[in-house]
Amino acid sequence: MDYYVIGHSKGLFFAILSALFFGVGNTYWKTASKDVEMPFLMFYRNLIAVVVLAIVWIGVNFFSIQNGELTHHNITLISFIKTICLCLICSLGLFFYLKSVKYAPVSYLIPITSINIFGILTAVFYFKEEFLIKHFISIGLSLIGLLFLLRNNFKSAKYFIWNTGVIYSLLASFFWGVTYAFFKYSVVSLGVIPFSFILEFSVLFFSFIWIIKSYGFYMIREKLNVRIIKHYLILAFLLLGGTFFYNYALLFNSILELNLINPIQLALSVLIGLIVLQEKLQTSQYIGILILFISLIFTSFISNEFILDVIS
Repeated sequence: MDYYVIGHSKGLFFAILSALFFGVGNTYWKTASKDVEMPFLMFYRNLIAVVVLAIVWIGVNFFSIQNGELTHHNITLISFIKTICLCLICSLGLFFYLKSVKYAPVSYLIPITSINIFGILTAVFYFKEEFLIKHFISIGLSLIGLLFLLRNNFKSAKYFIWNTGVIYSLLASFFWGVTYAFFKYSVVSLGVIPFSFILEFSVLFFSFIWIIKSYGFYMIREKLNVRIIKHYLILAFLLLGGTFFYNYALLFNSILELNLINPIQLALSVLIGLIVLQEKLQTSQYIGILILFISLIFTSFISNEFILDVIS
């Protein structure tokens, strides 16, 4: 087995691990938000993550661990600035997702944020990755699934436009889908640990601004107590696992190949929402989730040759 095949398989393995961490993390926000407001969860979660990543980064350099995949510095000033801007924009995805959680069950919201239309289009039109029949089918199924998911929101055009949870979820899908497609360049240039540090520091900065604007600086200290610190630690752990494994997988696989984490992440988050959080959905919403799941399967696991054989 050659190096490419080994690296490709390793990348898919780490992508699956990333999906498991993110899948659990998506739902834990709902539980944690019962005890503390979202901006503070976001702030302390990322503060812990940034400290851990900084320690690991320093340790790798101090002990001269020779691993170019983890940390290296082949990046220009312009590329570094672009990376920071990319990470700040990506923070908007989490911001809008956390805003949406207030208005609807996570088992309803996660399928909307998992829609891979924006990621596919970015990979195809910007990175010139091949647009295959399976991607066309996946986009079509995503739109159909979204219509089923939102069926009960079509009481009137005005009601749909102002359905805050839906709009926030779609915005999260857009910002995550577009920015994640650009991660590969930054990871290759900086290495997994430095890029992860910049990404989570950007989210930390974004959450700090959110707190200052909405609550005031003095509230940051008020939200640091023993009763709720467990939420910060759990969210930070899930974040570190998801971010590190996803960025590491980017070294070995294309952006479209890593879409495989979407169905795994979606299935896990929905199951946790329905079983653990005991959320209730309507029949049309279950149908919409199933169709969206199938659309992700098409992107991730169905080969273009298989579709051509079926058609012929």
